[in-house]
Amino acid sequence: MTRPQQASDSPYPLEFLFLGSPEVRSAGQSWHPRTRKTLALLAYLMLNPAPHARDRLAAMLWPDAERQQGRASVRTSLAQIAALLSRQSTLLITDRDHVALNSATLWVDVHRLTAHAAMTTQTSRELAETAALYRGDLLNGLDFPDLPEYTEWLETERETARLALDRLLSLQILRHQQAGELEAAVDAARQRLRHDPSTRRHTPA
Repeated sequence: MTRPQQASDSPYPLEFLFLGSPEVRSAGQSWHPRTRKTLALLAYLMLNPAPHARDRLAAMLWPDAERQQGRASVRTSLAQIAALLSRQSTLLITDRDHVALNSATLWVDVHRLTAHAAMTTQTSRELAETAALYRGDLLNGLDFPDLPEYTEWLETERETARLALDRLLSLQILRHQQAGELEAAVDAARQRLRHDPSTRRHTPA
């Protein structure tokens, strides 16, 4: 089973749903940070586990702030993230100048999607369950048009997620065809067409 259908029954103390409108669940309850940029910082760290310089994070998310003010904003957001992680706060690795978040042991929908897309032994049911994680574009609605570096990163990550979904659906179609399940294959093909990454790459002039 890819993820629990009911948050209250989830065996995972924390769930990070970034595909579609982002939501973070802690013990089945939605977590609401004080600012949208805190959520953006959390997602950025989770999807980029390498250490990041605090100054660079501040410049990316608070480009108009003075250096000390930007670092203070990063520090405030990190305090909220550390509180969210609670007993797993050791996954957040910080020092005076750098930050990293090891999300490998956490339940993150986009991590599941991309990992499963690289597998070739899944059944059609398993493929369908994983594809169902894709509720919409990555971090849908968490856009900041005035933050060019963040926007460029987000578009790249969104494209990666779309390509992973496309591979999952292609495999699902193949499994249904191999089993003679033509109606199910057509349904999966329609779903693939709706999310086809190639239709988003170029906008007609």
